Amino acid sequence: MVIRSVNSSGKCPIGGPGFVAVVITVFMLGGCMTDPSTTPESQGPYHDFDQSEAWQHLENALEETFVLLPDLPESFEFRSLLIFSDCRNENHVQYRLDYEFKLEDSQKKKVRREYFDILRDKWDAAGFEVHGIEDPSADPDEKRNIQGLRKDDLVNVWFQVWGKVGFTAQTRCIEKVDDWNPSCPEPLHPVERDPAYSRYCKD
Repeated sequence: MVIRSVNSSGKCPIGGPGFVAVVITVFMLGGCMTDPSTTPESQGPYHDFDQSEAWQHLENALEETFVLLPDLPESFEFRSLLIFSDCRNENHVQYRLDYEFKLEDSQKKKVRREYFDILRDKWDAAGFEVHGIEDPSADPDEKRNIQGLRKDDLVNVWFQVWGKVGFTAQTRCIEKVDDWNPSCPEPLHPVERDPAYSRYCKD
């Protein structure tokens, strides 16, 4: 799916501190991440937590989503964590956490159609504001998207049904902290690869 990260000019960044992370996202998912901090009235952080707690908040939002879904496949293909510095305030960063299904699981009707319908029906009662629904047809092979904004901390979760199916949880721009040392939470569900841990955590 295409998730675009825009800078103050309204375009995807082509250089600067956030460029490397954006390139990684473009390579993995074909786009860059939405940055809601591009309007004059939204210069400050949107959340009541900072960088030190961001990863855990993303995992929590996904955990509350996963419990709604029966019979998750045995494992995800990977979990990844990306940190973007393309905020209008140089003391802010954005976080993005992805869990992606394996290709064979992405092709199953249960994952492509039934999980989508469950989230549309049950996300609101679980504390999410449902938005961004794109559901062009009943054909399970069609591309579709649905998003849920977690009401208690404003973390956004995106369920993406394209060639591959996956979940993205993301923050808006939040305060950076000095000497960030991540808590390194364990994956919520088994993963084949865990670049989130291998990139940011030390044994």
